[in-house]
Amino acid sequence: MAEDETIVSEGDFSIIRDKFELEKKLPFIIKQLEKWDYSEPCGVKIGIYVNTTVKSKSQSDLFHVWCREMEKRWISKRPDCTEKNMKMLMKRMFLGTEDIILGEHEMIGQVKSIKSLRNAGEWCFFLDQVYYWCADHNLHLDIPADSDYMKAKRKQVK
Repeated sequence: MAEDETIVSEGDFSIIRDKFELEKKLPFIIKQLEKWDYSEPCGVKIGIYVNTTVKSKSQSDLFHVWCREMEKRWISKRPDCTEKNMKMLMKRMFLGTEDIILGEHEMIGQVKSIKSLRNAGEWCFFLDQVYYWCADHNLHLDIPADSDYMKAKRKQVK
């Protein structure tokens, strides 16, 4: 492939912060549109950029806090309700399992990692499920007002 050739992919996009960047990036955008083979339609969407790929450390931290709350609430009645086991249970119930093949070894039904949550929206949905499951089991979980989870919940209402 020549140095000036670029492969156009379905995920190409540009963030433009001001009119000066527009002047710099517009030739690239036009070039990408010209290279598109149009065997499938090409869509162009102009709107406010929201980074949905950022994983929220705040949401991850909240999940761990909630699992510690579950342990505190239930450990005296059920010694197996450790923080670690509650994390595993929540992930199994709400993220599911997957089969992993590693060379000739096949590991069936492995609990998915919270790393499989790709963005703040998926984190919010997962935490909703955990929150309501706990509520159904008579455990009220605290949601810090300044947490990313609460901010996401407020955005849903707007």
